[in-house]
Amino acid sequence: MAGTAGAKIMALAAEWREDPGEDATEPDHVPQMKTVSPPAEEAAESDDATAEGFAGKDPAEVSLKLRKRDLIAATAARTGRRKGEVRPVVEAMLAAMGEALAEGRDLELQPMGKFKVQHVKPLAKGRVISGRLRQKDE
Repeated sequence: MAGTAGAKIMALAAEWREDPGEDATEPDHVPQMKTVSPPAEEAAESDDATAEGFAGKDPAEVSLKLRKRDLIAATAARTGRRKGEVRPVVEAMLAAMGEALAEGRDLELQPMGKFKVQHVKPLAKGRVISGRLRQKDE
Protein backbone atom coordinates (compact mmCIF):
# COMPACT_ATOMS: atom_id res chain seq x y z
CA MET A 1 0.00 0.00 0.00
CA ALA A 2 2.93 2.34 0.66
CA GLY A 3 3.94 1.98 -2.98
CA THR A 4 0.55 3.26 -4.17
CA ALA A 5 0.81 6.56 -2.27
CA GLY A 6 4.44 6.94 -3.30
CA ALA A 7 3.53 6.39 -6.95
CA LYS A 8 0.78 9.02 -6.71
CA ILE A 9 3.21 11.55 -5.22
CA MET A 10 5.80 10.87 -7.91
CA ALA A 11 3.20 11.23 -10.69
CA LEU A 12 1.90 14.51 -9.27
CA ALA A 13 5.44 15.84 -8.79
CA ALA A 14 6.28 15.01 -12.40
CA GLU A 15 3.13 16.80 -13.55
CA TRP A 16 4.09 19.89 -11.54
CA ARG A 17 7.60 19.90 -12.99
CA GLU A 18 6.10 20.01 -16.49
CA ASP A 19 3.84 23.00 -15.64
CA PRO A 20 5.40 25.10 -12.84
CA GLY A 21 2.81 27.88 -13.21
CA GLU A 22 3.07 31.43 -14.47
CA ASP A 23 4.62 32.83 -11.24
CA ALA A 24 7.45 30.31 -11.08
CA THR A 25 10.85 31.51 -12.24
CA GLU A 26 12.49 28.15 -11.69
CA PRO A 27 11.08 24.62 -11.24
CA ASP A 28 11.70 24.54 -7.48
CA HIS A 29 10.42 28.08 -6.83
CA VAL A 30 8.09 28.26 -3.82
CA PRO A 31 6.87 31.74 -2.80
CA GLN A 32 7.03 32.40 0.92
CA MET A 33 3.94 33.45 2.88
CA LYS A 34 4.11 36.81 4.57
CA THR A 35 3.42 37.08 8.29
CA VAL A 36 0.97 39.81 9.18
CA SER A 37 0.95 41.14 12.72
CA PRO A 38 -2.17 42.71 14.24
CA PRO A 39 -2.05 46.47 14.80
CA ALA A 40 -0.29 47.42 18.04
CA GLU A 41 -3.48 48.85 19.56
CA GLU A 42 -5.33 45.55 19.05
CA ALA A 43 -2.50 43.60 20.65
CA ALA A 44 -2.48 45.95 23.63
CA GLU A 45 -6.26 45.64 24.14
CA SER A 46 -6.44 41.86 24.31
CA ASP A 47 -4.94 39.58 26.93
CA ASP A 48 -7.03 36.62 25.71
CA ALA A 49 -4.22 34.84 23.87
CA THR A 50 -4.69 31.06 23.82
CA ALA A 51 -1.03 30.41 23.10
CA GLU A 52 2.21 32.27 22.75
CA GLY A 53 2.24 34.25 19.51
CA PHE A 54 -1.53 34.75 19.29
CA ALA A 55 -1.79 37.91 21.40
CA GLY A 56 -4.30 40.38 20.05
CA LYS A 57 -6.21 37.87 17.96
CA ASP A 58 -9.80 36.84 18.57
CA PRO A 59 -9.70 33.47 20.42
CA ALA A 60 -12.62 32.27 18.28
CA GLU A 61 -10.44 32.68 15.16
CA VAL A 62 -7.35 31.01 16.64
CA SER A 63 -6.95 27.26 16.50
CA LEU A 64 -3.91 25.45 17.80
CA LYS A 65 -4.66 22.59 15.40
CA LEU A 66 -3.47 22.51 11.82
CA ARG A 67 -6.23 20.75 9.94
CA LYS A 68 -5.96 19.31 6.44
CA ARG A 69 -7.97 22.21 4.99
CA ASP A 70 -5.53 24.67 6.64
CA LEU A 71 -2.57 22.79 5.17
CA ILE A 72 -4.17 22.81 1.72
CA ALA A 73 -4.85 26.56 1.95
CA ALA A 74 -1.30 27.32 3.16
CA THR A 75 0.21 25.15 0.41
CA ALA A 76 -1.91 26.89 -2.23
CA ALA A 77 -0.86 30.30 -0.91
CA ARG A 78 2.85 29.40 -0.84
CA THR A 79 2.88 27.88 -4.31
CA GLY A 80 0.49 30.26 -6.06
CA ARG A 81 -1.64 27.28 -7.12
CA ARG A 82 -5.38 26.79 -6.64
CA LYS A 83 -6.58 24.71 -3.69
CA GLY A 84 -8.04 22.17 -6.10
CA GLU A 85 -4.61 21.67 -7.64
CA VAL A 86 -2.75 21.17 -4.36
CA ARG A 87 -5.41 19.05 -2.62
CA PRO A 88 -4.42 15.73 -4.31
CA VAL A 89 -0.73 16.38 -3.63
CA VAL A 90 -1.33 17.19 0.05
CA GLU A 91 -3.63 14.18 0.46
CA ALA A 92 -1.11 11.85 -1.22
CA MET A 93 1.69 13.23 0.95
CA LEU A 94 -0.33 12.76 4.14
CA ALA A 95 -1.23 9.20 3.08
CA ALA A 96 2.43 8.37 2.46
CA MET A 97 3.45 9.85 5.82
CA GLY A 98 0.65 7.98 7.62
CA GLU A 99 1.67 4.69 6.01
CA ALA A 100 5.32 5.24 6.95
CA LEU A 101 4.37 5.96 10.56
CA ALA A 102 2.07 2.91 10.65
CA GLU A 103 5.08 0.82 9.59
CA GLY A 104 7.09 2.30 12.49
CA ARG A 105 9.40 4.24 10.16
CA ASP A 106 11.02 7.50 11.28
CA LEU A 107 10.35 10.63 9.22
CA GLU A 108 13.18 12.94 8.15
CA LEU A 109 11.34 15.79 6.44
CA GLN A 110 13.22 19.08 6.54
CA PRO A 111 12.31 21.83 7.23
CA MET A 112 9.54 20.21 9.31
CA GLY A 113 12.12 18.19 11.20
CA LYS A 114 12.91 14.63 12.17
CA PHE A 115 10.19 12.53 13.81
CA LYS A 116 11.56 9.47 15.61
CA VAL A 117 8.99 6.80 16.43
CA GLN A 118 9.52 5.70 20.01
CA HIS A 119 6.51 3.46 20.64
CA VAL A 120 3.62 1.97 18.68
CA LYS A 121 0.64 0.67 20.66
CA PRO A 122 -1.85 -1.41 18.66
CA LEU A 123 -5.53 -0.79 19.39
CA ALA A 124 -8.67 -2.60 18.26
CA LYS A 125 -9.38 0.01 15.55
CA GLY A 126 -5.99 1.57 14.92
CA ARG A 127 -2.82 2.41 16.81
CA VAL A 128 -1.23 5.06 19.00
CA ILE A 129 2.17 6.22 17.80
CA SER A 130 4.41 8.08 20.24
CA GLY A 131 7.57 9.80 19.24
CA ARG A 132 9.77 12.84 19.33
CA LEU A 133 9.96 15.64 16.77
CA ARG A 134 13.26 17.50 16.53
CA GLN A 135 13.47 20.74 14.57
CA LYS A 136 16.41 22.93 13.67
CA ASP A 137 16.37 26.62 14.55
CA GLU A 138 15.81 28.82 11.52
